[in-house]
Amino acid sequence: MKVLASAVVAILLVCSSHSWAQDTALSQQQLDERYEELVVWLKKYKAWEDWVAVNGNRPALNVFGAVDSNRMERPEPPAWLSEDCERLIGRDGKLGQACEILRNWHGLAEHLEQARRDPAVTTTAGVVNDRVVKSSFWRRVHLTGLWAPGQIPPPPMFGVVGMQMGVVEIGRVTFPALGVMLVTLTDAEGEREWKPATNISVSFRLHNFELHEHTAILHFNVSRLNIHAVGSLGSTDLPLNLNFVGLSLSFKKKN
Repeated sequence: MKVLASAVVAILLVCSSHSWAQDTALSQQQLDERYEELVVWLKKYKAWEDWVAVNGNRPALNVFGAVDSNRMERPEPPAWLSEDCERLIGRDGKLGQACEILRNWHGLAEHLEQARRDPAVTTTAGVVNDRVVKSSFWRRVHLTGLWAPGQIPPPPMFGVVGMQMGVVEIGRVTFPALGVMLVTLTDAEGEREWKPATNISVSFRLHNFELHEHTAILHFNVSRLNIHAVGSLGSTDLPLNLNFVGLSLSFKKKN
């Protein structure tokens, strides 16, 4: 009887060990799928973290400047991540970053407090990142172009290319944005001339998209444009101060 019992225990141990080995031996396709899932989750988590830094302790605003009652939810980590983080000793790259986030998963209150005190430098797991400080200035610089008069009928003038600097950013809205623009216009004789202009704008963030090593941010602008150096045009009824609408791009470096 003892021999039979020992044999049964041995069989169970072998089957259990074999089953565990099968569960932990992942195919290359499964590993690739897990990596893609991890990349997507990290991207969503970073978007949530950026949102928390801006709206964690204040009402979120929608594109029209009104209070948005929909709060951004923290994305849940992949189900397999916790087990991998416990089992693996060396964790570098994206897996190491994900495991560090998971290690501080229940410290949300502390994270929000750090973001409230200094949202410009608070990053994943509360680590200060100097790169964020250096890049926050350039994020407020907008490259502008494709501007047209915001009136009907439109006068024969267009804003071709320019640059502006955002002062205050709240949610999706940046105001005021101060800048310069190169304008092309047609005089009374039908001749086209190029003139400098200055503008003050309100920018509305529309969409983010990836561009090489940066994230490009597309904005829609409503602007008051003042055209300068018009003495060479002679007598003309073209307005020199009018409303324009157009697009702009700002950039931030990927993490």
